[in-house]
Amino acid sequence: MEIETGIAIAGSAVGGAIASKELLIKALGPTAEYFGGELKKLVEKCNINLTDVFGSSVRKGAGDIAGSVNLRVAKAIIDDAAY
Repeated sequence: MEIETGIAIAGSAVGGAIASKELLIKALGPTAEYFGGELKKLVEKCNINLTDVFGSSVRKGAGDIAGSVNLRVAKAIIDDAAY
């Protein structure tokens, strides 16, 4: 692919994303702001929950145990702990 073609494709993708954002805000107005605020609160709460889970595991001595945790188990714990 030529460099000019790549730049043109990248530019149109960025322009499309900006246009989509503006269209979403124009169409939903205050609802988009409300949804964004609620999503921010949810992410903050998830971070607090995860911090509590990791802190609790350290207090219970997880840092002293040799070896590793199965990645599937770790994923399940982190996913459940977030909520």
